[in-house]
Amino acid sequence: MQQQWVQLSKSIMFILLGLSALIFALGSIIHNPLKADMPNQTSSTGKIMMDQNSFVHNGNYYFHVLVWDTETGKSKMYFFYNSKSKLEAANYQLPVTPLQ
Repeated sequence: MQQQWVQLSKSIMFILLGLSALIFALGSIIHNPLKADMPNQTSSTGKIMMDQNSFVHNGNYYFHVLVWDTETGKSKMYFFYNSKSKLEAANYQLPVTPLQ
């Protein structure tokens, strides 16, 4: 009987130890959320800026690249043509003053 009591006590101790480790781990995650090494940059500066958007459609990879001059507002959009395997200026471009 005493050996069963010791076995039960050890089992309860390991369960409590595991629960306390889980609570500690969850607490550190909640109070210190994980972040990527490179933070988002929303106020980048420079004369020439670039943004890229990519997606897969019907098993083909596509992407658009928009390059613009921050001083003049002029821009040019490029499109990757999968069939040609090269980047070319898109057939469509933003107007010179897209926000007006």
